[in-house]
Amino acid sequence: MDNTIWSDISSLGIDSRKPDVMAEKRSALDKDAFLRLLLTELKYQDPLNPTDDKAFIAQMAQFSSLEQMQNMSKALTLSQSFSMIGRRIFAQLNDKEVNGIAEAVIIRNSVPYIKTGEDEAPMESIIEVRSDE
Repeated sequence: MDNTIWSDISSLGIDSRKPDVMAEKRSALDKDAFLRLLLTELKYQDPLNPTDDKAFIAQMAQFSSLEQMQNMSKALTLSQSFSMIGRRIFAQLNDKEVNGIAEAVIIRNSVPYIKTGEDEAPMESIIEVRSDE
């Protein structure tokens, strides 16, 4: 077996021979990693028996669909975070609980944080939202 392919794939930080590691690293597969993997496939394919171009087109279509779903998910999360303003939120952080009226949304590294007074809670930590009437 030719180990040069495995060394190219492992340069992505993924050992495809270990499924449990693949599950942990799945989030590391972005567009650049996919294109590097595609180039590696093209580089090492058998010239007498090339891979069907329809397979590459299908892979690109699937990846494009996945990328659009991720973009929609991010947009939905941002929309939900802005709808929290004016509502009472309860969030559970590692070291404390946050309870207060959402005053603002702060976005750091593409992650929305809900600001309540002096506290900030990431959207994923909010466990309850109430209409403060």
